[in-house]
Amino acid sequence: SAARGLASGFGAMWLTWGQIGPLLAGAAISNGLVQAIKAGSQFEQSLASIRYLGGESEQAVAGIGRAALEMARSGPVGPLEIAEAFKTLSLAGLNAKEQMEAIKPVMNFSLAGEIEIKKAAESLTAISTAFGYNAMGFGAVGDVITKAAAISMSSVGDMAEAFKQASTVAQQF
Repeated sequence: SAARGLASGFGAMWLTWGQIGPLLAGAAISNGLVQAIKAGSQFEQSLASIRYLGGESEQAVAGIGRAALEMARSGPVGPLEIAEAFKTLSLAGLNAKEQMEAIKPVMNFSLAGEIEIKKAAESLTAISTAFGYNAMGFGAVGDVITKAAAISMSSVGDMAEAFKQASTVAQQF
């Protein structure tokens, strides 16, 4: 009798836990869906900011969006992060064409230096501008900083900060 009561108690508990499992699975799926919608909304907001800040055409911004999605498919960085890097380049005054030229060197610099792509865009923009390079020179500037960091056994982030500080003196002379 006691064993039967114990067995029925475990059976009732199994029924309760058995019904919670699908509930938790449903909650996880809905949370994932909400996060995907939120990220998509933020991506669209970044593209809208690029259009507004740069005075770009809808076609140009659509091209930027397609480029961000394509780079995200083939690389380790998500589309939202890439869109934020494009936005940083736009804030620096680069037009859509220049942004498209600069994004690949920015991505390479980010990967080589193991820094966020937005930080890579900020660094390359500041350093390139200070030393008189345009968007087409981002690759060369990124290569110099990466090589200097490797030779000095420093991090790319630290080397980029040093170049930013040196750029003030470079502009004076």
